[in-house]
Amino acid sequence: MSYRIATPTALAALALCAGVFLAPGAWAEADSRAPVVIPPPAPGLETRGWLELQASGALQSPHPQALRDAEAERAYERHLQSFTHRIPETFVDRSGFAP
Repeated sequence: MSYRIATPTALAALALCAGVFLAPGAWAEADSRAPVVIPPPAPGLETRGWLELQASGALQSPHPQALRDAEAERAYERHLQSFTHRIPETFVDRSGFAP
């Protein structure tokens, strides 16, 4: 039978695991505290942050994003055709919930 001598790192990891599993009082103490309530951010604050990030270009892709002429023309045609449809008063489908 062969034995290995544990390294200091292995011993530290073992002690950490033993401390976590053998100290249930520590978990009970943490659970008995009142929950931390984080107030929600001011309305629109997160949206404003995303819009500023987009406008700044700080996280823009290093790869240029471009459409070929034919693709750009088709996208523009779809955009123009969207103005030919009447905007409905409501967007609720009253015909039912058929798949």
